[in-house]
Amino acid sequence: MSDSDASVLGGLDEIYRRDYRSLVGLAVLLVDDREIAQEVVQDAFLALHRAMISGKSPVLNPEGFLRRCVVNGGRDVQRRRAVRRRTMVEPQAPTGFSFAELDDVLARLPYKQRAAVVLRYVEDLPEAEIAAALDVRPSTVRTLVRRGLAQLKSQVGE
Repeated sequence: MSDSDASVLGGLDEIYRRDYRSLVGLAVLLVDDREIAQEVVQDAFLALHRAMISGKSPVLNPEGFLRRCVVNGGRDVQRRRAVRRRTMVEPQAPTGFSFAELDDVLARLPYKQRAAVVLRYVEDLPEAEIAAALDVRPSTVRTLVRRGLAQLKSQVGE
């Protein structure tokens, strides 16, 4: 192993120790399953490792790179679920609402709205970072959050 490979692995190890838990927490909120969330985060770290050792373009913001990978991985999981849902019979809506069901209501949001709401209110990220993670404009982030909250309010009020 060369010295540069060792320094990359050392830096990656530090980032992993510092950010793994919070990234898994973010991914759980995006995909509703801890094991799948852990896989999404592991894939993000693998992508970071590949980017760091490739040397093609340096990763200047590894935390942002990881967050974006997690958001994109969560979107991929939700896309696969959407395909499966189209072939399934829709279950009846719950008759009441409790705080424990917030996760179910959140899961009904379109993916970008859900990601924007989670990144804004759970991760407490500014619009610029959310925009970078979702690859949209900051004005789009405001729209996604506003529409997501409106949909959450309407579903909670049912």
